[in-house]
Amino acid sequence: MKKKQFSKFLFPSLFVAISFLLFFQLTAWHSMMLGIVLGGGYVIILTVWWRDILHHVFRFERGFVSVLLSAFAGLFFVSSIEASVVAFYTSTLFLTWTSLICSGVVTYLLRLFFLSRSCGSESIRKGRGQYIQMFPNIPWLSWIYISGWIVSVCLFFRAHGIDTLFSPWQSLSIWIAPLLFVLSVVLGFLIFSKQKTTQVLVLLLMHSFLLHLYLPLSHELPWGGDVWRHIAVESRLTQ
Repeated sequence: MKKKQFSKFLFPSLFVAISFLLFFQLTAWHSMMLGIVLGGGYVIILTVWWRDILHHVFRFERGFVSVLLSAFAGLFFVSSIEASVVAFYTSTLFLTWTSLICSGVVTYLLRLFFLSRSCGSESIRKGRGQYIQMFPNIPWLSWIYISGWIVSVCLFFRAHGIDTLFSPWQSLSIWIAPLLFVLSVVLGFLIFSKQKTTQVLVLLLMHSFLLHLYLPLSHELPWGGDVWRHIAVESRLTQ
C-alpha cells in the first residue's frame, strides 16, 4: 500500500522539480548536459502518463510498443501546443517553458480523468467491428461543435492578407488557433461517445475542411503558403 502511494506521488513530484529546473535552464543556465538530462526526464514522465492513458482507454499492453506509442503521443501533444505559438512567430523561451508546463499538466489531468473511470472504456461489437466508447451520448455537444465550426468559418472569411507573409496565420484572427484546438477536443469526445457513425463521419469531414480552409482564405492572392514565405524572406534580406 505504501509503495503504491509512493509511486502515485513520485512522478508528479518529479515533474514539478523538472519544471522548476527547466525554467532556469531555458532562461539562465543554458547547459547542454543538464538540458539533455532534464529533457530526457520530462519525456520519460510524459511517456509514463500517456502509457497509463493508452492502457486504460485502448487496453494496450504495457510493452515496448506501447512505450514507443506513448512517447510519440506525449511529444506530439507538446509539439501541438508549441506549434500554436510558433505559428504567429512569437515564440520565446518563456512561452516554450509555458508550453511544456501546460502539456504536462493537461496530460496529468487526462490521466486522472481516465483512471477515475472504474469501468474504463466500453468495447461494443457491431457486426464484425469493435467500437470503443468512453463517453455517453451528449446531443448538445454536437451543436456546440457545429456552432464553433460556423464561427471559425466566419473568422476565416474575414481574413484578407495583402502583404508578403512568413506564415498564413499572420493574417488570421488570434482566436482561430484556440478555437480549432477546442473543436478538436470536442470532436475527440464525440468520436469516443455513443454517436451515430454517420454523424461522426460528417463531423470529421467538416473538421478536415476547416483545417484546410486557412490557406486559400488567408490571403488575397491565390498562392501557396511557401510562396509567401519565400517572398517574405527575400523582402527581409533586401532591407
